[in-house]
Amino acid sequence: MERVDVRQSQLTCLDTFYERGVGCISSAIKTIFCKSRIGGIFIEFVCAPLTFFKSIYHYLKGRIPLEKFHVNDLNPVELGSLKPHSVAIIYIHGCMANIGTWIPLSKKMKEEGVGPGFTLDLNGKALPWNYDDSSNRYCEDINVVKDKLDELKAKYEKEGLQAPKFIIVGHSRGGAIGHEIADRYDVKRVISLGEGRLWHHDKVYDIEGKYDALVPPCSQQAATHRSVLRATHLGLLYDKSVHQKVVELCRETIDL
Repeated sequence: MERVDVRQSQLTCLDTFYERGVGCISSAIKTIFCKSRIGGIFIEFVCAPLTFFKSIYHYLKGRIPLEKFHVNDLNPVELGSLKPHSVAIIYIHGCMANIGTWIPLSKKMKEEGVGPGFTLDLNGKALPWNYDDSSNRYCEDINVVKDKLDELKAKYEKEGLQAPKFIIVGHSRGGAIGHEIADRYDVKRVISLGEGRLWHHDKVYDIEGKYDALVPPCSQQAATHRSVLRATHLGLLYDKSVHQKVVELCRETIDL
């Protein structure tokens, strides 16, 4: 008789309950309130705390070693078994976050057949109040991302495959790091979520949250390289319209 891993079954049930429960509550809230005049205020002060608890949930799920993080086909081990691809996605999380940040978006990317995707861990040591552009931690994290790209290229070549170009998807500080390496020849596009400083770069596309209280949208960004969607800072990681926009941008880049 086949043995069943009870712990894994319990985890699967918990995930299903969470996704259905939170999904139903969120849908009801948006349907009732978000199309009214108080919609903006409601999103800012009610939906933001709910999203905060979502982020904690995914942070806890992301506290496993990077080499074992294969949720939604992230970090594939056997590159030769993948369908041919010329572009790979690199996900960079922000301050006080980890690889679990990308569970919701990667699920959408898997459903749409966009990938493969790879995550990296910035160790979660960076805090917003001591993490500016001149800090050693910021420079170290930029080097971590560069090393990751070089490591992946070497892995492809070792398996006799042509190394792909990269699309960087970064949230918050991860988006800023993506901007810093946009000039690399092997980076085809940077998709930045919730990094509202003024940037002008042909490879960079900013997706900003209309109700982002941490990083307010930058009105001076070039309209052709920017979208402002109805989301808070953490909400950018969970909003379906953001997910769809990222999928569209990735497909557009792959087709170039």
